[in-house]
Amino acid sequence: IALSDLVTSSGYTGFGSLTEAPQDPPLTAEKAGTVNLYRSQKLVDDPEIDPLSNFVTLVKKKLTMMKKPNGTSIFPARTCKDLYMSYPDLPSGFYWIDPNDGLPNDAIRVRCEQPSYSTCLYPKSDSETFTTEKKKWFTGADGYKWLGKDLRMLKNIEYVSEPSQLEFLRLLSDRARQRIVYNCKDSVAWSDEKNEFSKSVKIKADNGVKDGKWHHTVLEVDTPKPHRLPIVDIAAYDIGDSGEEFGIEIERLCFT
Repeated sequence: IALSDLVTSSGYTGFGSLTEAPQDPPLTAEKAGTVNLYRSQKLVDDPEIDPLSNFVTLVKKKLTMMKKPNGTSIFPARTCKDLYMSYPDLPSGFYWIDPNDGLPNDAIRVRCEQPSYSTCLYPKSDSETFTTEKKKWFTGADGYKWLGKDLRMLKNIEYVSEPSQLEFLRLLSDRARQRIVYNCKDSVAWSDEKNEFSKSVKIKADNGVKDGKWHHTVLEVDTPKPHRLPIVDIAAYDIGDSGEEFGIEIERLCFT
């Protein structure tokens, strides 16, 4: 962008306007991603102050952020991988991304992980695992029950508020992975004491021990087909008899 495209004979355009400002504010100010330029009579009269130079500096800074977004809500990266390609020394942590590459007002806050460059979403909020109570959820004959559809245990799970962001993140990723923890007491999640699998959870695993104590089984789905995640429901079988209790933890969903 040429400087002539940003400056007109009447003043500055494109990134703000040159106006009188009360109480002698700083020559320049940046707020919410918009550069606003102010004229202070005191500063303008100072021959050592060059308003145009300050303006050009701000323009260069904003153009740099547009070219290499830094993961803030104002300048979200497209994915965590893109963020780390531009800023390889950034630590793992929470950043803002905009997979659909539109306006930043629908950017999403995610956890970016080094060194895998993973973009991770949480199923309930941006900082916690979705966890149910560990208790007796169903009484009756054993048989597959979907925890979300039948038992209403997985209500209010939401990964992103804008569905297109998840769709674009899938398209931009080569793999996806997610873990579920099945906490159980006297409830078979994988194989029973006879090493049979007729009572296994359809997407979870456990050791089949029935000793009146709590155990847990972890299943991680890692697939080269990102469109298959996130996990939206789970079916448990061995949950109807007396003493059979369980709980579910759904962990973050990560794309790489």
